Amino acid sequence: MKLLHCPKNKRTEIQNVIDTVKLDDKKTLLLRECSGGQLQRALFARAIISNPELLILDEPFISIDLETEEFLTNFIIDLNKEKKITIIIVT
Repeated sequence: MKLLHCPKNKRTEIQNVIDTVKLDDKKTLLLRECSGGQLQRALFARAIISNPELLILDEPFISIDLETEEFLTNFIIDLNKEKKITIIIVT
């Protein structure tokens, strides 16, 4: 999750997404060091940073606790409403 290799003009946007998915205190970790919930949130952040029109999520709630599942569910709903992203979830 380190911002070492990202373009300077994207750093603010990336930091905003990291804050949105509640990973600011984990941004120095490598992905392999993250818990299941942290990894899922990091993958969400990576998926949405490019402002996709379509997001396909395959089993997005595996290996996460109920609190993180609720957060991610609300986050997905907000993405759909606010950014008009079409989202397909495979469960």
